[in-house]
Amino acid sequence: MKEQRTSQTALQANLQKTNHELEYSQNPMMKEGSSVDIRKMKYFISVAETLSFTKAAKQHYISQTAMSQQIASMEEELGFMLFARTRNRVALTASGCSLLEDVKGIVDRYERAVQKAKNLRDNAPHSILVAFTDETEREFLADIIEEYQKMNPDNHNAIDVKKIGFMDLNTGMMNDLYDAVIAPSQLFRDIKDIETLRLCSAELLLGVSKNHPKAKQFTIDASEIAGEKILMSARDIGPEMVDYALEACRLDGYEPNFVECDKILSFDAYMLLVEMDKGVAFLPDSPRLPRSSRIAYLKIMNSVHRYNIDLAWKKDRTNPILQTFIAAACRVQQSRC
Repeated sequence: MKEQRTSQTALQANLQKTNHELEYSQNPMMKEGSSVDIRKMKYFISVAETLSFTKAAKQHYISQTAMSQQIASMEEELGFMLFARTRNRVALTASGCSLLEDVKGIVDRYERAVQKAKNLRDNAPHSILVAFTDETEREFLADIIEEYQKMNPDNHNAIDVKKIGFMDLNTGMMNDLYDAVIAPSQLFRDIKDIETLRLCSAELLLGVSKNHPKAKQFTIDASEIAGEKILMSARDIGPEMVDYALEACRLDGYEPNFVECDKILSFDAYMLLVEMDKGVAFLPDSPRLPRSSRIAYLKIMNSVHRYNIDLAWKKDRTNPILQTFIAAACRVQQSRC
């Protein structure tokens, strides 16, 4: 009991510190007189990542009108616009883009503080947090959770999930923010003391706009990609992905013309740039890939490119929920082989 009281005291101190940091942050929404809450911050993040009020509303199970009203209320409280709206497009303003990463940090610290409190309340690790980086990985995660629930029908609430950016993955795993992560294998290349399970290995397609000269082709040789503008996340966002793509293109026999995009915040935003014919994109040849009618998908011939998705976790972890989750992932992986 003495140890438990000591742990509770330590947790209370950490929560007070976190609250202090949130209250006095230099972020504009923390200034005196602002009433922006965590819920609105989550709404803002969802709209920023999907660039769609409708899709963001579906993620939070509210109407599109309610989502628009909440964002408008947040903009009024802050005193500046977060999004530039036209009839067919939503885009982050410079202020909104600047605010986004800070808001993500605030929400993440809040969620971690709440999770720590829940764990202390239960006096045992009754759940794990599994992170993923994009929609393709989310589909695999859903299958693993379904298998886990079959193996543990009385413990359906043991797994929490969180979508993260490429930049968050390395730091998050090194600082034990996540129990496991599902992401492209290239992102784990420089992280030490982890174990991985290959969930998927697929060939790549080249996504091009329907207005592209090669849009009517079904295939394209790797050598033909040499002169194309290839959309790629900016190096400071995902250096491992850039390095892998550069290496693969060179092995295919050409020097790629990468167009680095520092505003790619989601898979949907990435696909929108292809639809607008801003460039072409490497996409996994997977039935789980969301397809757009405005994009042609060409099979790349004579290429070493692969799209690999791994489940990764820190070595020597004994959490029984994590071990069962890994076992469920193995079952899902074996069922696909």
